Amino acid sequence: MEIPANCKPESHAKEALLMEEFLQHERASRDTLDVKKVYIDMADGDLVAGIMLSQIIYWNLPAHKGCHKLRVKHDGYLGLAKTREDWYEECRISVKQVDRALDILRDGGLVETKIFGFRGKRMLHIRILWENFVATYNTTVMANWKKAHGVTDTDDDNDTNPEPEEANCPNGNMQTAERVTSNTETTTETNKEGAQHSQAIPENQSPFR
Repeated sequence: MEIPANCKPESHAKEALLMEEFLQHERASRDTLDVKKVYIDMADGDLVAGIMLSQIIYWNLPAHKGCHKLRVKHDGYLGLAKTREDWYEECRISVKQVDRALDILRDGGLVETKIFGFRGKRMLHIRILWENFVATYNTTVMANWKKAHGVTDTDDDNDTNPEPEEANCPNGNMQTAERVTSNTETTTETNKEGAQHSQAIPENQSPFR
């Protein structure tokens, strides 16, 4: 009886070679996104909005030499200027998903957005509302820890459980935001140019609405 072609030794050897070449390529590739689960939770469990929030945090983190990645400044605040097309190129969020994800983040009080002129066009600028962000972060981290350890609000009220070890329990007080590293090599840094100080355009005229 004839052995099927895909079961012959040379077929296995070819497949093994292809697999090894691909895995080597994957190990070397930096075309990735690093997304913390807590950001998805903060975005009402919405995966797309969580990815967007993670990338917004990435752009707010200092660069390797401690310099700001963000260079666009309005009203005394640094902001992230991106078009819908930029979001797709950076993390494959579609045009329609951008608006919905931003609605979730705005409704959660995590970011605010304004339209400013930038590079000769109207562009959405995103700023993290740090006080609300940190409060939501702390609450979410604590809620996740309680869920993982079976701690309920009733347990807290009765104070029947021993204090968990400090190393295993978040204290609910984040003094500095945790570091998030994005390895996205396909990112176009839309804020590389110097700070822009253009006049704000009313959001009710925004093409994003």
